[in-house]
Amino acid sequence: MTLLQQHILALSVTAATSIGLGLLVFLSDQKRAVNRVFFIYVLSIAWWAASECFEISASTIDEVGPWNISKFMGVCFIAPTFLHTVMLVTIDLRKRTHVILGLGYVGGASFIALRLFTNLLTGEPRPVAYTNYYTPLTVFGAYLPISFLMLVSLGLLKLWRATKTALGQRKTQLKYLLWGSLIGYAGGSFDWTLPFGFHVPFLNPFGIYAVPLYSLALTYAVLQHRLFDFNLVIRKSLVYSILVTLLTVGYFGLVY
Repeated sequence: MTLLQQHILALSVTAATSIGLGLLVFLSDQKRAVNRVFFIYVLSIAWWAASECFEISASTIDEVGPWNISKFMGVCFIAPTFLHTVMLVTIDLRKRTHVILGLGYVGGASFIALRLFTNLLTGEPRPVAYTNYYTPLTVFGAYLPISFLMLVSLGLLKLWRATKTALGQRKTQLKYLLWGSLIGYAGGSFDWTLPFGFHVPFLNPFGIYAVPLYSLALTYAVLQHRLFDFNLVIRKSLVYSILVTLLTVGYFGLVY
């Protein structure tokens, strides 16, 4: 397989596993706020992955813009919803954290609006490394990965602190969430090099495979250690619906 095909495959697997994990958590208890927010979080990851598949494989420059805008809609809410999930899991009620979270959501919406109606954040799409096209970020657009890094780092820090003081099964649950997130973000973060016009050998695109590893680790934690207070009595219809979704998304990702 070419590196472009590997990149598309990694993104397709990411989208499929993220949707599967999100459905598993959301359908188990739609009434819990943490389940709903986590579903939006992994859906944002899947949205980014699916949109980037089409962006980097576009055959003409005119096809790139709509998919880049679509990708922005996913990327801009990954970090805020991750922090929001962490706050709900760790029961962080501090006002300062809520203010930061609010700014994260406002910032995400602002980035999307700027991408939709201005050219301040992105430049002209061009081939980067092995991709057909990739949309570069401008100096102003660089604030997006900076804000992304800040929100994700804050979420990871809060998870680490909560893990240190937790006991028993709770500690195990938080460890899976912490280390799974670290692995996923460590590998997936190298995708941020492409909008700045360069790539890191091997880690682009293979680092993206760390994101589905994160989904698999959390799926295990959900089923085995009741992360998100998952009910172990799983209805067959739930399992079947998730399997069908994964197979369908994976098939279309590989074919197209």
